[in-house]
Amino acid sequence: MLGICDASKESCNYILEKSFGNSISLVLGGAKESLDARPSHEYILTLKNRKGFVKLGLANGASLVPVFSFGENDL
Repeated sequence: MLGICDASKESCNYILEKSFGNSISLVLGGAKESLDARPSHEYILTLKNRKGFVKLGLANGASLVPVFSFGENDL
């Protein structure tokens, strides 16, 4: 089942604690990073001060799988 919720610490923690096998997908840069997207070979990442998801994942025993999408800004 696929669902959507806000990206608050409480919501993410609830999903990870609810039952074994649940997972979440986060777009870390969010709206701020999407506004910096311009066609070029330079990527502007918005990661500073957005590391709480790592602590949350580790606390719940979740696997962290980093993903980066190359060329998305050129679409």
